[in-house]
Amino acid sequence: MAGEYEEGLEVVKRLLRRTPNPLQSYLWVAGFIYTLNGKHEEAEAVLKKMIVHPRPGAFAPSGWCLLIVNQVALGRMDEAEATRVKFLEWRPGFKAEDYAREVKKFHFKDSSFVEGHMKLLRKAGLP
Repeated sequence: MAGEYEEGLEVVKRLLRRTPNPLQSYLWVAGFIYTLNGKHEEAEAVLKKMIVHPRPGAFAPSGWCLLIVNQVALGRMDEAEATRVKFLEWRPGFKAEDYAREVKKFHFKDSSFVEGHMKLLRKAGLP
């Protein structure tokens, strides 16, 4: 899957360069595209900005999950588990299946990545 979203990656980079204070949705899209391209360091940096956004919106839960996915992918299990704990304080009872349901709403042509994300979320302890 990595590399299949190169065009989207270029659009995201331009958007972030042109927007000094991006909306939470822009940060989510950037984090998502970086994740799908295997750019986990970049995804983590953008998603950390997203989760402290002053106005958490509809993208926030899946953004937290994407942050956890990237931290696990980078082998940062302690950080991933700490992120999970903070996230579940805010959204108790949230499960990996909830993330999958949210992401599938976007009707990706190929949503095979969702299972991989769920495995990484569970590896970090998200039920």
